Amino acid sequence: MRIFMTGATGLIGRALTEALVQRNNQIVAVTRNKIHAQSVLNGIVEIHQADPTVPGDWQNLVKDCDAVINLAGEPIASGFWTKKRKRKIRDSRLFTTRNLANAIKESSTVKTFISASSVAYYGKGDRSPLYEEHQSGGGYLSKVAYEWENCATAVDNARVITLRIGMVLAKKCEVLTKMMFPYKFFLGGPLGSGKQYIPWIHIDDVVAIVLEVLDNEVYEGPVNATAPDPPTMNEFAVAMGRAIGKPANFRTSAGIVKMFMGEKSELVLDSYRAVPKKLRANNFHFKFGPIGAGLDDVVE
Repeated sequence: MRIFMTGATGLIGRALTEALVQRNNQIVAVTRNKIHAQSVLNGIVEIHQADPTVPGDWQNLVKDCDAVINLAGEPIASGFWTKKRKRKIRDSRLFTTRNLANAIKESSTVKTFISASSVAYYGKGDRSPLYEEHQSGGGYLSKVAYEWENCATAVDNARVITLRIGMVLAKKCEVLTKMMFPYKFFLGGPLGSGKQYIPWIHIDDVVAIVLEVLDNEVYEGPVNATAPDPPTMNEFAVAMGRAIGKPANFRTSAGIVKMFMGEKSELVLDSYRAVPKKLRANNFHFKFGPIGAGLDDVVE
Protein backbone atom coordinates (compact mmCIF):
# COMPACT_ATOMS: atom_id res chain seq x y z
CA MET A 1 0.00 0.00 0.00
CA ARG A 2 1.25 3.46 -0.92
CA ILE A 3 0.40 6.01 1.79
CA PHE A 4 0.65 9.79 1.72
CA MET A 5 1.45 11.39 5.09
CA THR A 6 1.66 14.81 6.66
CA GLY A 7 3.13 15.25 10.13
CA ALA A 8 5.48 12.30 9.65
CA THR A 9 8.20 13.93 11.78
CA GLY A 10 5.92 14.54 14.78
CA LEU A 11 5.56 12.47 17.93
CA ILE A 12 2.93 10.13 16.48
CA GLY A 13 4.19 10.42 12.92
CA ARG A 14 7.66 9.04 13.64
CA ALA A 15 6.35 5.99 15.47
CA LEU A 16 3.63 5.37 12.89
CA THR A 17 6.00 5.71 9.94
CA GLU A 18 8.31 3.09 11.41
CA ALA A 19 5.40 0.70 11.94
CA LEU A 20 4.07 1.20 8.42
CA VAL A 21 7.47 0.63 6.83
CA GLN A 22 7.88 -2.58 8.84
CA ARG A 23 4.66 -3.74 7.15
CA ASN A 24 6.25 -3.00 3.77
CA ASN A 25 4.04 0.01 3.08
CA GLN A 26 5.46 2.77 0.90
CA ILE A 27 5.33 6.18 2.57
CA VAL A 28 5.26 9.52 0.75
CA ALA A 29 5.80 12.35 3.22
CA VAL A 30 5.47 16.10 2.70
CA THR A 31 7.40 18.31 5.11
CA ARG A 32 8.53 21.92 5.32
CA ASN A 33 12.07 20.87 6.29
CA LYS A 34 13.40 18.04 4.15
CA ILE A 35 16.84 17.90 5.81
CA HIS A 36 15.30 17.54 9.26
CA ALA A 37 12.83 14.93 8.00
CA GLN A 38 15.62 12.87 6.44
CA SER A 39 17.54 12.83 9.72
CA VAL A 40 14.48 11.96 11.81
CA LEU A 41 13.03 9.35 9.46
CA ASN A 42 16.41 7.76 8.62
CA GLY A 43 15.78 7.72 4.89
CA ILE A 44 13.03 5.09 5.12
CA VAL A 45 10.39 7.16 3.33
CA GLU A 46 10.00 9.21 0.18
CA ILE A 47 10.25 12.85 1.31
CA HIS A 48 9.11 15.98 -0.53
CA GLN A 49 9.62 19.50 0.74
CA ALA A 50 6.53 21.70 0.61
CA ASP A 51 4.19 23.65 2.87
CA PRO A 52 0.95 21.63 3.05
CA THR A 53 -1.00 24.68 4.23
CA VAL A 54 -0.46 26.16 0.76
CA PRO A 55 -1.88 24.58 -2.42
CA GLY A 56 0.81 23.43 -4.82
CA ASP A 57 2.33 20.70 -6.97
CA TRP A 58 2.71 18.51 -3.88
CA GLN A 59 -1.02 17.77 -4.11
CA ASN A 60 -0.37 15.74 -7.27
CA LEU A 61 1.52 13.21 -5.13
CA VAL A 62 -1.74 12.31 -3.39
CA LYS A 63 -3.40 11.13 -6.59
CA ASP A 64 -1.24 7.99 -6.90
CA CYS A 65 -1.66 6.83 -3.29
CA ASP A 66 -4.02 4.29 -1.76
CA ALA A 67 -4.50 6.09 1.55
CA VAL A 68 -3.81 9.45 3.18
CA ILE A 69 -2.87 9.99 6.84
CA ASN A 70 -2.99 13.57 8.09
CA LEU A 71 -1.17 14.35 11.36
CA ALA A 72 -0.01 17.88 10.62
CA GLY A 73 -0.56 20.77 13.00
CA GLU A 74 1.29 23.31 15.14
CA PRO A 75 1.98 21.94 18.65
CA ILE A 76 -0.76 22.96 21.06
CA ALA A 77 1.24 22.74 24.29
CA SER A 78 4.14 24.96 23.22
CA GLY A 79 4.30 28.65 24.09
CA PHE A 80 1.56 31.00 25.24
CA TRP A 81 -1.74 31.17 23.43
CA THR A 82 -1.40 34.62 21.96
CA LYS A 83 -3.76 35.62 19.15
CA LYS A 84 -0.98 34.89 16.66
CA ARG A 85 -0.26 31.49 18.22
CA LYS A 86 -3.92 30.50 18.26
CA ARG A 87 -4.25 31.48 14.61
CA LYS A 88 -1.26 29.26 13.70
CA ILE A 89 -2.71 26.32 15.65
CA ARG A 90 -6.00 26.66 13.80
CA ASP A 91 -4.73 27.51 10.32
CA SER A 92 -2.06 24.79 10.25
CA ARG A 93 -4.76 22.20 10.75
CA LEU A 94 -7.59 23.61 8.66
CA PHE A 95 -5.57 24.70 5.64
CA THR A 96 -3.59 21.44 5.44
CA THR A 97 -6.70 19.28 5.78
CA ARG A 98 -8.62 21.34 3.24
CA ASN A 99 -5.79 21.04 0.71
CA LEU A 100 -5.57 17.29 1.26
CA ALA A 101 -9.33 16.93 0.84
CA ASN A 102 -9.20 18.81 -2.47
CA ALA A 103 -6.40 16.54 -3.69
CA ILE A 104 -8.26 13.39 -2.66
CA LYS A 105 -11.35 14.54 -4.55
CA GLU A 106 -9.21 14.52 -7.71
CA SER A 107 -7.91 11.01 -7.04
CA SER A 108 -9.37 7.73 -8.23
CA THR A 109 -6.98 5.60 -6.12
CA VAL A 110 -7.30 6.97 -2.55
CA LYS A 111 -9.70 4.73 -0.64
CA THR A 112 -9.07 5.85 2.95
CA PHE A 113 -8.46 9.25 4.53
CA ILE A 114 -7.39 9.22 8.20
CA SER A 115 -7.21 12.68 9.73
CA ALA A 116 -6.18 13.52 13.28
CA SER A 117 -8.55 15.40 15.55
CA SER A 118 -8.80 15.88 19.32
CA VAL A 119 -10.99 14.86 22.24
CA ALA A 120 -11.28 18.61 22.81
CA TYR A 121 -13.98 18.37 20.14
CA TYR A 122 -16.46 17.63 22.92
CA GLY A 123 -15.73 20.83 24.83
CA LYS A 124 -15.59 21.04 28.60
CA GLY A 125 -17.66 18.12 29.85
CA ASP A 126 -18.96 16.84 33.15
CA ARG A 127 -18.39 13.37 34.59
CA SER A 128 -20.51 11.62 31.95
CA PRO A 129 -18.85 9.37 29.32
CA LEU A 130 -18.34 10.98 25.92
CA TYR A 131 -18.91 8.74 22.91
CA GLU A 132 -18.34 9.40 19.23
CA GLU A 133 -21.98 10.36 18.64
CA HIS A 134 -21.86 13.25 21.14
CA GLN A 135 -22.08 16.79 19.78
CA SER A 136 -19.21 19.28 19.85
CA GLY A 137 -18.94 21.63 22.81
CA GLY A 138 -17.69 25.14 23.45
CA GLY A 139 -14.25 26.67 23.84
CA TYR A 140 -11.35 27.46 21.55
CA LEU A 141 -10.00 23.93 21.06
CA SER A 142 -13.47 22.50 20.58
CA LYS A 143 -14.17 24.96 17.79
CA VAL A 144 -10.83 24.19 16.13
CA ALA A 145 -11.51 20.44 16.29
CA TYR A 146 -15.02 20.90 14.88
CA GLU A 147 -13.75 22.92 11.91
CA TRP A 148 -10.82 20.54 11.46
CA GLU A 149 -13.13 17.54 11.14
CA ASN A 150 -15.46 19.39 8.77
CA CYS A 151 -12.53 19.96 6.40
CA ALA A 152 -11.81 16.21 6.39
CA THR A 153 -15.40 15.05 5.98
CA ALA A 154 -15.78 17.23 2.88
CA VAL A 155 -14.26 14.23 1.05
CA ASP A 156 -17.04 12.16 -0.52
CA ASN A 157 -15.09 9.67 -2.65
CA ALA A 158 -13.14 7.90 0.11
CA ARG A 159 -13.69 6.43 3.56
CA VAL A 160 -12.98 9.17 6.12
CA ILE A 161 -11.93 8.55 9.73
CA THR A 162 -11.30 11.41 12.16
CA LEU A 163 -9.27 10.25 15.17
CA ARG A 164 -10.16 12.14 18.34
CA ILE A 165 -6.87 11.64 20.13
CA GLY A 166 -6.31 12.08 23.86
CA MET A 167 -3.08 13.11 25.58
CA VAL A 168 -0.36 10.89 24.13
CA LEU A 169 2.00 9.27 26.61
CA ALA A 170 5.45 8.76 25.15
CA LYS A 171 9.05 9.30 26.05
CA LYS A 172 10.06 12.91 25.29
CA CYS A 173 6.40 13.99 25.24
CA GLU A 174 6.37 17.75 25.89
CA VAL A 175 3.09 17.82 27.85
CA LEU A 176 4.13 14.89 30.04
CA THR A 177 7.55 16.43 30.71
CA LYS A 178 5.94 19.66 31.90
CA MET A 179 3.52 17.79 34.15
CA MET A 180 6.38 15.75 35.66
CA PHE A 181 8.59 18.73 36.47
CA PRO A 182 7.01 19.75 39.85
CA TYR A 183 7.27 16.20 41.16
CA LYS A 184 11.05 16.41 41.07
CA PHE A 185 10.84 19.15 43.70
CA PHE A 186 8.20 17.35 45.80
CA LEU A 187 5.53 19.77 44.52
CA GLY A 188 3.65 17.27 42.41
CA GLY A 189 -0.04 16.56 42.71
CA PRO A 190 -3.46 17.21 41.18
CA LEU A 191 -4.21 20.39 39.24
CA GLY A 192 -7.50 22.12 39.92
CA SER A 193 -10.31 20.17 41.59
CA GLY A 194 -8.79 16.85 40.59
CA LYS A 195 -12.20 15.58 39.56
CA GLN A 196 -11.72 16.36 35.85
CA TYR A 197 -11.12 13.38 33.57
CA ILE A 198 -7.84 13.08 31.66
CA PRO A 199 -8.25 11.15 28.39
CA TRP A 200 -4.90 9.61 27.50
CA ILE A 201 -3.44 7.05 25.13
CA HIS A 202 -0.06 5.34 24.98
CA ILE A 203 1.97 5.99 21.82
CA ASP A 204 2.04 2.25 21.02
CA ASP A 205 -1.75 2.10 21.17
CA VAL A 206 -2.12 5.21 18.98
CA VAL A 207 -0.04 3.52 16.30
CA ALA A 208 -2.03 0.30 16.66
CA ILE A 209 -5.31 2.24 16.37
CA VAL A 210 -4.22 3.92 13.13
CA LEU A 211 -3.28 0.54 11.67
CA GLU A 212 -6.61 -0.88 12.85
CA VAL A 213 -8.77 1.77 11.20
CA LEU A 214 -6.58 1.71 8.09
CA ASP A 215 -7.07 -2.03 7.59
CA ASN A 216 -10.62 -2.48 8.85
CA GLU A 217 -13.29 -0.93 6.65
CA VAL A 218 -15.89 -1.14 9.41
CA TYR A 219 -14.50 2.13 10.79
CA GLU A 220 -15.79 5.40 9.40
CA GLY A 221 -16.39 8.86 10.86
CA PRO A 222 -15.10 9.88 14.30
CA VAL A 223 -13.17 7.39 16.44
CA ASN A 224 -12.11 8.14 20.02
CA ALA A 225 -8.41 7.26 20.24
CA THR A 226 -8.22 7.08 24.03
CA ALA A 227 -7.56 4.44 26.69
CA PRO A 228 -10.71 2.57 27.77
CA ASP A 229 -11.09 4.05 31.27
CA PRO A 230 -9.84 7.63 31.54
CA PRO A 231 -8.68 8.50 35.07
CA THR A 232 -9.53 11.63 37.01
CA MET A 233 -6.78 14.16 37.61
CA ASN A 234 -6.55 12.86 41.20
CA GLU A 235 -5.97 9.32 39.95
CA PHE A 236 -3.55 10.51 37.27
CA ALA A 237 -1.49 12.43 39.86
CA VAL A 238 -1.21 9.41 42.15
CA ALA A 239 -0.09 7.21 39.24
CA MET A 240 2.43 9.85 38.16
CA GLY A 241 3.89 10.04 41.67
CA ARG A 242 4.25 6.27 41.85
CA ALA A 243 5.94 6.11 38.44
CA ILE A 244 8.43 8.82 39.37
CA GLY A 245 8.86 7.68 42.95
CA LYS A 246 7.73 11.00 44.43
CA PRO A 247 4.71 12.04 46.52
CA ALA A 248 1.66 13.54 44.84
CA ASN A 249 0.25 15.46 47.79
CA PHE A 250 0.64 19.06 46.59
CA ARG A 251 -2.57 20.33 45.00
CA THR A 252 -2.36 23.40 42.74
CA SER A 253 -5.59 25.40 42.62
CA ALA A 254 -7.30 26.18 39.33
CA GLY A 255 -6.67 29.87 39.93
CA ILE A 256 -2.91 29.38 40.14
CA VAL A 257 -2.91 27.17 37.03
CA LYS A 258 -4.85 29.80 35.08
CA MET A 259 -2.52 32.54 36.28
CA PHE A 260 0.51 30.74 34.85
CA MET A 261 -1.07 29.12 31.78
CA GLY A 262 -3.83 31.54 30.82
CA GLU A 263 -6.38 30.19 28.36
CA LYS A 264 -4.14 27.19 27.71
CA SER A 265 -5.05 25.92 31.20
CA GLU A 266 -8.06 24.21 29.60
CA LEU A 267 -5.63 21.50 28.52
CA VAL A 268 -5.37 20.28 32.13
CA LEU A 269 -8.40 21.76 33.88
CA ASP A 270 -11.24 20.83 31.52
CA SER A 271 -12.83 17.40 31.82
CA TYR A 272 -13.06 15.11 28.78
CA ARG A 273 -14.28 11.63 29.72
CA ALA A 274 -13.89 10.34 26.18
CA VAL A 275 -14.47 6.59 25.86
CA PRO A 276 -13.44 4.52 22.77
CA LYS A 277 -16.88 3.09 22.06
CA LYS A 278 -16.18 2.11 18.44
CA LEU A 279 -12.86 0.43 19.23
CA ARG A 280 -14.43 -1.49 22.08
CA ALA A 281 -17.33 -2.60 19.88
CA ASN A 282 -14.82 -4.10 17.45
CA ASN A 283 -12.78 -5.80 20.19
CA PHE A 284 -9.67 -3.70 19.74
CA HIS A 285 -6.96 -4.80 22.18
CA PHE A 286 -5.27 -2.01 24.14
CA LYS A 287 -1.70 -2.78 25.13
CA PHE A 288 -1.89 -0.21 27.92
CA GLY A 289 -5.22 0.10 29.73
CA PRO A 290 -4.58 1.30 33.30
CA ILE A 291 -2.91 4.70 33.58
CA GLY A 292 -0.30 3.29 35.95
CA ALA A 293 0.96 0.85 33.33
CA GLY A 294 1.15 3.57 30.71
CA LEU A 295 3.09 5.97 32.92
CA ASP A 296 5.43 3.25 34.21
CA ASP A 297 6.39 2.47 30.61
CA VAL A 298 7.23 6.01 29.50
CA VAL A 299 8.59 7.67 32.67
CA GLU A 300 12.36 7.55 32.91
